[in-house]
Parts: sequence; C-alpha cells; structure tokens
Amino acid sequence: FSDGAIGLVEDQHIHFRYAIGENALEVMQFLIPVGEGLTGKAVKDGKPINVSDTRLDNRYRKQIGTTLSE
Repeated sequence: FSDGAIGLVEDQHIHFRYAIGENALEVMQFLIPVGEGLTGKAVKDGKPINVSDTRLDNRYRKQIGTTLSE
C-alpha cells in the first residue's frame, strides 16, 4: 500500500488529520460518523473488521473513485 490516513474521533465523527498518498488532501476533508461505514462501525464496536471484498459489503462507503477501502 502507498496510501494511508490517521483518523481521530471528535464530536462523534472520525476526522482524518493526517494522510499520505495520491488523494491525501481529499481524505483529510472526510468526516465519517461513528457507527457508519466499515470504519465508523469498527470505531463504534472497538474491533477491527476484515472484509475480503468491500464491493460486496453493504456497510462500505465509497468515497474515492477506484479505491476499495475506507
């Protein structure tokens, strides 16, 4: 992987304060509500989520073109 981000929970949203990669500036504008999408669900439950194909998971929130991760 060449992309990544660090998100912090503030006001029941995940704010991405640091990101690297081609879409870093766009990623740092994201706000994901705690409990929504795969990332928000993992934060809410305090457990990691392993999904082999995000295209088949209805919790996945597509946010950037061809990217298949949140």
